[in-house]
Amino acid sequence: MKYKLLALALLSLPVSASALTLAIVRSDQESLGSYNTIKRYLDFSQAVRAAAKEPVKVIYYRDPFFAARDGKAGDFDILLAPSQTIASLVQFGFTPAASTEETASAAYVVPAGSRITSLQTAKGARLAVPSYESLTGALVRSDLNEQGIATRSYFAEVKYQAMQDATLFGLQTHTYDMAVADKTDADAWIRKNGGRIVGQTATVPVQAFAVDSRVDPAERARIVAAVMRFNELGLSFKAANASEFKNIGSMLHTTPTFVPGAKTISAAEAKQLMAQGTAVYDVRVPEEWHAGHLPGAIWDPYVEVSAKEPDFDASVDKFDLSKLPKNKNTPFIMYCQGTVCWKSYKSVVVAERAGYKNIYWLRGGFPEWSAAGYPVVGQKLKATGD
Repeated sequence: MKYKLLALALLSLPVSASALTLAIVRSDQESLGSYNTIKRYLDFSQAVRAAAKEPVKVIYYRDPFFAARDGKAGDFDILLAPSQTIASLVQFGFTPAASTEETASAAYVVPAGSRITSLQTAKGARLAVPSYESLTGALVRSDLNEQGIATRSYFAEVKYQAMQDATLFGLQTHTYDMAVADKTDADAWIRKNGGRIVGQTATVPVQAFAVDSRVDPAERARIVAAVMRFNELGLSFKAANASEFKNIGSMLHTTPTFVPGAKTISAAEAKQLMAQGTAVYDVRVPEEWHAGHLPGAIWDPYVEVSAKEPDFDASVDKFDLSKLPKNKNTPFIMYCQGTVCWKSYKSVVVAERAGYKNIYWLRGGFPEWSAAGYPVVGQKLKATGD
């Protein structure tokens, strides 16, 4: 009866002619069929409504992807969601105001007796990962990208599971050789079943609360104050660090740190090479090139269609190799819009595959060069990433 009453309470929340819309995205570990989950979010939405002092429509999402999509479209004003969703909406006017005390990281787990001791020894393994759009799934995808591991070619199989505990269950049934799970769940499973953790991602807040810039400042202050006071059924908050979520966004979309056959360099090293006459190529979009670029740079835009992952399909992209040096032993530098911009990574890979032997990759790109205070041609571009 409790479940039915609370479910009816959620459905009966005001939905007409509201000045504000609150979106709530459950965390990876929660089910909207759970009594505690329903009560937690019902109490939370009531606290927000009381602080707003006006009608507040509440939208519940099961999938972070659709919440991010609707947030970009401006379909809601305030948001409680997993960290990766908040981070993705920062560039669309949402400011993180509070984050949960509870944190999460993803762990790579193998069963007892496994030959796998690290990701470096996991080549050819069958890997199970939680839902692609989940926080755990996002953390492990970014971790693998940063290490330059192309999942489709590195592992014999990669299976995304809708249910969080399905990955660890797959280890018990010998369906998989390695599973990704929330660190807390992984520790509990190992205590019961044996096995070990062979790798772990960065740690981030489980959820955070963000407010769109359109919300009246006074109303925003009241709502944020109410959220900071909220502490029920395991949901409690601390002040959010906006830069932390910018870092999370960067981490979730980051390029690998190296390209085999090329050398990753810093802005200082690029400056020194350029002083010695090394050519430099800017592969960004027209707007970025015209707004500001490195002195003497040659514009050769990489037209990107392929996915942002190490084993991208270059055949669907466009890049003019004819602008590169005729002698494939001639050194040159490539850059784009920072560590989350994949255009320079892809152009370096394509050039290396075409036989060029001395490629330097300025992975930090224009933002790193600009932040160092080095000369820029054209109007200086704000270093916000791609």
